[in-house]
Amino acid sequence: MNYISLIDELGIDINTLTTLDSAKIIRLQKQLKAKAVLDNKSNLGELATIIDELKNDSTRQHHIFIEKHKWIKQIISGDYSNIPQNSTSIYHEAIADPEGLKYFLSPYLKAHIKPFLSETLSKGKYILLLNVVKSTILFTEEIEQIIINLLSSKLNYAKVYIETGKLKDKYHSIGYITNRNFITCLSQYPNSFYDEVNELNSVIIDTYNSKRKHLSDDVFIFSAKTMVAFGELDISNYMLKDVLISNAAIAQPYAFNSQKKNKSKSGSSVGIWSVIVFLILIVRITTKVFNNDSNSNNSLNQYERNNLQNINFNNETFIETVRKIQEDKKKKQNQTIEVRQTTTEYLANDDSVMETNTNSYTITKRVTLPDYNSKHKAKDHTRFIYSLKLKTDRYTPYSGRDTGTDLNAFTNPYPKTFNTIKSASSNKNNAFSLIKNNSNKDLIVFRLTNGIDESIFIPKDENRYLNVKKGDSVLFYTGHYFSPGRFSHFKLKPELSQLYVINNLKNSDTNEINILPYTVKINFNKNFSTNTTTIDTTLLDHIETNKIDFKPLSINNIYTRWYTEKYN
Repeated sequence: MNYISLIDELGIDINTLTTLDSAKIIRLQKQLKAKAVLDNKSNLGELATIIDELKNDSTRQHHIFIEKHKWIKQIISGDYSNIPQNSTSIYHEAIADPEGLKYFLSPYLKAHIKPFLSETLSKGKYILLLNVVKSTILFTEEIEQIIINLLSSKLNYAKVYIETGKLKDKYHSIGYITNRNFITCLSQYPNSFYDEVNELNSVIIDTYNSKRKHLSDDVFIFSAKTMVAFGELDISNYMLKDVLISNAAIAQPYAFNSQKKNKSKSGSSVGIWSVIVFLILIVRITTKVFNNDSNSNNSLNQYERNNLQNINFNNETFIETVRKIQEDKKKKQNQTIEVRQTTTEYLANDDSVMETNTNSYTITKRVTLPDYNSKHKAKDHTRFIYSLKLKTDRYTPYSGRDTGTDLNAFTNPYPKTFNTIKSASSNKNNAFSLIKNNSNKDLIVFRLTNGIDESIFIPKDENRYLNVKKGDSVLFYTGHYFSPGRFSHFKLKPELSQLYVINNLKNSDTNEINILPYTVKINFNKNFSTNTTTIDTTLLDHIETNKIDFKPLSINNIYTRWYTEKYN
């Protein structure tokens, strides 16, 4: 059903249409009959009906509205091949009867909205697509359901396309899933695409994981771009939204990598990546070695946490570099500490705290993050912990000027999804266990327990009695410059321990967990034929306990089991 424009058919203007009365309508009907005879019009009956309906003020206003909006007129007339992307404004003052307008447009949109959106999507006109989908003031529920069904079919098509292995040959036909404007179209109906997005996201994650050893692979980059785009999705299911945001943060560094593709095989130690990883390695080795506490009573330092890439270089160069970094570090220790102040718009400001040392002082504005409704808090943070581990493992040196947000001591750094761990400054009735933060960094403790999981922030060199029980799992996250946001994290030198389950805990006033700087295990492998040395470096948790026994758990294995049970 195509819209018929009286202005186009009869050669009148919009002013004539606006000022119509009964007498003018009669003259218009006579004009129509004369024109029909001369032009041999076959739609005389339709035009006559339309003119007769103009006697109704609301109907006439609907026609006037359409004539004032060329893009709407083109869509419902079936001529939508050349609609400019940014020409979709709506003059709301021209809408006399919103509900009446919806039902007047409905039969025309029912015939044209699906082919229009399909053609627009196929041509990559995402801005036009979004602008039209956002025009919900024009749509009845029936038209909205047509739009939802179309978008749903596109998500299902992309899922099947990837599952059948077509992505490796050609991905342009589903390129829309990487486009944020398309994702914003989905956000217009936040309750409608949970199953489709969840299933497509699972397929994308599988593809991403299967290709992540090949960072320049087109399929890997496509998957990363899709994950980043999905991070913009507004969906009513809070857990899925949290997953999408976490995945987007992980994939962001790989989605828009502008560097040239490296044609060498994966695992090669030659080229720019070797230089970059080498520099990162030197900085991290010296930091850990010179900050490390040599005392290791009852130390849990035998569990491997992270293997860094092997690097080849000359022994003399390595020793000279370490010596230079050590000298620079000593110089920096003698410098005056600068005064800094951190503010965040949406955080609640608290009192100022002054810290002093032998050289100068720092005045820091500390804040407490606002708490959230408990219905949004989660009992299962497997996905979050795995995402935090990946983000930490892929850390690159931070060189920005943002020093993060200074949190008040012993408050909750993740109030959106975690409760706060109960804590105290003293151990009344031997109910709590002492956590010592001697990591030389700020510390976040995660307590995974029955019910809603918990977290707490313990500043550098502070101690706190925490409520941890037998059977709980605990995780220790350290770093500098905490940045709250979509995926809150430490910006500078983050480290994440293994996950530990508490097997035994005695009700004693001497229960203690002491978090120390990570130790670095270094193995030198000499290659005499090439006169080079390969360094194998492993970071190990360094945690001392007293009257508390716990064992490490593999985060990777836990996530694999969780993912298999959830999606298979």
